[in-house]
Amino acid sequence: MEDITYRPQTAATRATFDSIITIVANNLGDVPHEVVCSAADAVLEHLKEDDLEDVDKKQQVDDILGVILNPEEWNELVDIGKKITDYDTQDNDENNSIS
Repeated sequence: MEDITYRPQTAATRATFDSIITIVANNLGDVPHEVVCSAADAVLEHLKEDDLEDVDKKQQVDDILGVILNPEEWNELVDIGKKITDYDTQDNDENNSIS
């Protein structure tokens, strides 16, 4: 699972990310856990992308999941993504550890 970029830093964000993993798993069906985790990581990456409009984020997430999320599912995913508060700090931690 070396292609996973997000690592939760707290118990709260771990539980929140687990909620994203659950939604992704429910939509992907019977696939290996590594695939689910990688897809959840990609979904979170798109949710946190500031340069994309919401409609583009949704399209990319729909493409990852292979389904079209209904508005309720999409809003739930967006709300969960907003609770991930340590996403941007990882880039800073990586940059600080390089120097």
